[in-house]
Amino acid sequence: IKKYIGVLYNLLVCVTGGHLLCAHNDSVFSLLQYVSIGDNFVVDTDYGEYVYSVTLAKPGYVSSDASTVIADDGTVLVNFTDGIDKLIMYTCYPFGYYSPTNQRYVVQAVLQA
Repeated sequence: IKKYIGVLYNLLVCVTGGHLLCAHNDSVFSLLQYVSIGDNFVVDTDYGEYVYSVTLAKPGYVSSDASTVIADDGTVLVNFTDGIDKLIMYTCYPFGYYSPTNQRYVVQAVLQA
């Protein structure tokens, strides 16, 4: 994932459930800092086009067991147990900081009907 996006959870976007994409913040994911609630991401695959609407965009910390990312207010930012079709993208945070960090910037977008 040095230059490109890595898929960490559920490779096929056409499959129901959550999808996790990650990349370094000096890659295309540096653009996540400009995402706003309500923005759309369009994923074009061999199976069709999927539109996801952004519902969350905020920084958080990797949990002590590295199983999720948690915001300062305690909100779990990476959750695949809720049964919602979503796309989660995350990158190291803060943007422009290129050393090891346990902070992540998380963007969650929900599949539109």
